[in-house]
Amino acid sequence: MKIKLILKGVAVYYAKAAVFTIASYGLLRLVYGHTGISFIEWTLILLAAFTVAYIPLFVGLLRGKSS
Repeated sequence: MKIKLILKGVAVYYAKAAVFTIASYGLLRLVYGHTGISFIEWTLILLAAFTVAYIPLFVGLLRGKSS
């Protein structure tokens, strides 16, 4: 049961990250026109940033603390 809760939390977190990635790249293109970075590069950068930012929360979930 705890594993399902953790997996659900991780899935929701990365779903939010995906929505933010798409919206921020769209806004970047809208404001600046042509960007020097591709969507794939932008996605990988934000995925890495969101993963690093999520590590403390993930460790808390594994230890049984809820946020």
